[in-house]
Amino acid sequence: YLLTPRPRFGAHIAWGESNAIVFANSVLGARTQRYGDFVDISAAVVGRAPLAGLHTDEGRLGDVLVDVSGLPADAIRRDSFYPLLGVLVGQWCGGRVPGVRGLDDATEDQLRAFGAAAASTGSVALFHVVGVTPEAATEVDAFGGRTAQATYRPTVEDLRRAWTQLCTRQSGKLAAVCVGTPHFSIAECRQLAELLDGRTVHPATPLYVNTGRWVYGELQQQGIAAKLEASSVRIVTDTCTYVS
Repeated sequence: YLLTPRPRFGAHIAWGESNAIVFANSVLGARTQRYGDFVDISAAVVGRAPLAGLHTDEGRLGDVLVDVSGLPADAIRRDSFYPLLGVLVGQWCGGRVPGVRGLDDATEDQLRAFGAAAASTGSVALFHVVGVTPEAATEVDAFGGRTAQATYRPTVEDLRRAWTQLCTRQSGKLAAVCVGTPHFSIAECRQLAELLDGRTVHPATPLYVNTGRWVYGELQQQGIAAKLEASSVRIVTDTCTYVS
């Protein structure tokens, strides 16, 4: 989904990989179930997918309302807020479709981080952000005029709890840092280069950036790859360091 062209709005596709599924459904407005390996391959062979679940209009309506409008603006502006919120939403929603109120200025990368986390702690395959994602111009659109099954209003204490759950190691040596799972975008690579600002990664703690070859080609053209590599960042393409 970082390539161009991407699946168009309303297109029926059959994808695997949880962060890609939730991104395609939510941010692009394409339609796919959470297809496991071999099911997606079978769909490619026959050119068909079952007309059920998230391929249908009814199956894409919101079930659970998540209202973040009560959180401090300072918290919502942080990039780290989005994966933390995703951790909570996945736990609360499971496989239900959340509709989120109060994220008016979320960027594509932030939505990607939110969706990836929600698809990991739960089985969220679609979310709506009111006023942002393509099927949720209004809250009525997101829920189809139905009343939400449940409403959650996360607090700062909830975010701290999610942070604690993600940070489990209290001692020991840091062996490596891996970013880009899901793959880093061009904007994220540019931001990382700016944060490093010519400094060099500590030789005892390698920093891996995972991305695709198409993104890497763009990074080379824009001079971003050279800056990262000069800082001893290791760029890994077309896979993930967790796998390899």
